[in-house]
Amino acid sequence: MARLRSIFSVLGFLAVMTGAGMALTGCADTNQVSFVRLSMDAPPPAQIEDVPELNNPPTETWRPGYWAYTGADFYWVPGEVIPRPSETAIWIADHWEQRGYGWAFVPGVWR
Repeated sequence: MARLRSIFSVLGFLAVMTGAGMALTGCADTNQVSFVRLSMDAPPPAQIEDVPELNNPPTETWRPGYWAYTGADFYWVPGEVIPRPSETAIWIADHWEQRGYGWAFVPGVWR
């Protein structure tokens, strides 16, 4: 069971990194929300972060930082100012949700 959990943790981490790479290259499908299943006994730690003022809110927004999980430990991915694909686009932030099997990381998406 521990080996299976470890395999799924590694696969989840790779899925998150693949999604992040696609988002950074602009190839992400903005109409699709994907879930990475990571079974954990405790929720991720609370987020702590200073949010800067935006220089041009119609063309940029704040992407909050979040806790990523390696399969063994959490690490902080800092927030950043990101360009909006359009002035009406809304960023739904990366976050963790409690599910029946544990906790799931939900990657951010534009709406």
